[in-house]
Amino acid sequence: MYERALQGMEKVLDPTRVAGHIPALTTIENFGDLFKSQGKLSDAKRMYSKVHSGFITLLGPSNHDCQRLEHNLQSLEAELGKDSSLLFLS
Repeated sequence: MYERALQGMEKVLDPTRVAGHIPALTTIENFGDLFKSQGKLSDAKRMYSKVHSGFITLLGPSNHDCQRLEHNLQSLEAELGKDSSLLFLS
């Protein structure tokens, strides 16, 4: 469903303008949540980064949503660091 919603928004808005449209950013964030729940942390990080950049541009860095996404990105970085350190132990 998220894919269809994002495709529809890109068709209507043009892919270059999606980052300036809050419903599209929310859809991309939902992708991030989905990827995180599936353990696809790199994909989740990529989605959260896109949303974070868009929200900073639209709402400013002190906005609650920007700070929440920053926290999500920091958490993912920590998890990704743990996963990569496990690779060196084996």
